[in-house]
Amino acid sequence: MRRRRFDGRHAQYPAEYAARDGRIVVMTQEHAGAGVARNLALDAARGEYVTFLDSDDAFDADYLLKMTDRARSTRADVVVGGTYRWQGGEAATAEPSSLRLNLLPRDLPVFCWRDVPQYIFNFYDGGPGGKLFRRDFIDSLRLRFPALPRAEDIVFVYTALGEASRIIAYDAPGYRRRVNNPRSLEHTKDESPLAFWEATKLWKRNLAASECWPQVKQSFINSTLDRCAYNLRMVGTLDSVFRILRELKTQANELMELDRRDRGYFYNPTNLDYVTRLLQYEDESEYLFARCRRLDGLELQLRNVNARCAKLEKDRRLAAQEASRRQAAEKELSAARSQLQKETTQRQAAEKELSAARSQLQKETSQRQTAEREAETARNQLRTKEKVIHDLQRSVSFRLGRILTWAPRKARGGVRCWRDHGLAHTLRRALRHLGLKK
Repeated sequence: MRRRRFDGRHAQYPAEYAARDGRIVVMTQEHAGAGVARNLALDAARGEYVTFLDSDDAFDADYLLKMTDRARSTRADVVVGGTYRWQGGEAATAEPSSLRLNLLPRDLPVFCWRDVPQYIFNFYDGGPGGKLFRRDFIDSLRLRFPALPRAEDIVFVYTALGEASRIIAYDAPGYRRRVNNPRSLEHTKDESPLAFWEATKLWKRNLAASECWPQVKQSFINSTLDRCAYNLRMVGTLDSVFRILRELKTQANELMELDRRDRGYFYNPTNLDYVTRLLQYEDESEYLFARCRRLDGLELQLRNVNARCAKLEKDRRLAAQEASRRQAAEKELSAARSQLQKETTQRQAAEKELSAARSQLQKETSQRQTAEREAETARNQLRTKEKVIHDLQRSVSFRLGRILTWAPRKARGGVRCWRDHGLAHTLRRALRHLGLKK
């Protein structure tokens, strides 16, 4: 169901879509707010399930298929899905606050308020976007939206979740919620700042008559407190803030029991502090004075922060300079290490060459010593032989033998000379030996 306010220029677009697809039905009425338009569609709905799409939002292409498949497979009364933050185009960012699975029992895929009474109104946001409802279940409750200018979905969505017997949480975002539309209901709360409070009171009236009220009371109170804080932050004028605060001062303790509960009863202490602080102001002037005092304090804190930031920036620059110097030193040290390694390698190579030279020298020295010993041995043998020969030559037998063999030796020598050089040469040589010829 898509609700939109059309002017004359755009009224033909829905009719064109309806002409193309018989499943699309265009319904028109005088502008009376989103709730009345949704009720008109609910009265005419004939499908198994109903869901809602605001005019500035969008579905992913398979969103409805995934949601209805999950609903049928689990026979769910309500399917609560996550949503995207969307600014148009393709990109979108998941909204964790749209579905807080950490508040749900992990072992129960299908649940109801009896399973999570403390968080039945806190694990999702209050808008109808991203949720699917079984139509028979909605009709059985005769549940419709109140005729409020905004915040009408509080009554519908929270009442449905409080009455449903089978709820599932589907962590597959497919609903794109536009966040950059300045004319959306969320961004124009100053036009009716108390609508959310009227819706909350209607919801409380329905809830108090239900059997679940005592068990879900804490969840209701925390949901209401968070909604008050959200709306106080979202309105844009001081007049809207104090219109809300005047209502809260007369009824907040009744609906939220701020004066009867300790701090641990509330899930979000930040919102509790914010609302209770605002409730202390009696009028706008006191609020503005407190805001000025707070701004003065914030300005002093800002100056202190700026001073700390300046000191940190100075320290950062000094650290950067020191880091630069350290990097330069490390670079020099690295170069020195590289040079040392190079010199060490060269020294090791020189030592290796020196060791090889020493080994070669030792080998040559050993060979020389061996050669000297062999030469000495040979000289000793030679001297021994010379001595033997000398002794032999001085012996009588040797001399006698020389005398006895002189004539044969000379004859043999003469014959050899005659053969080699002829008779004339032999005679001349013999005469020289005999001393007869010079």
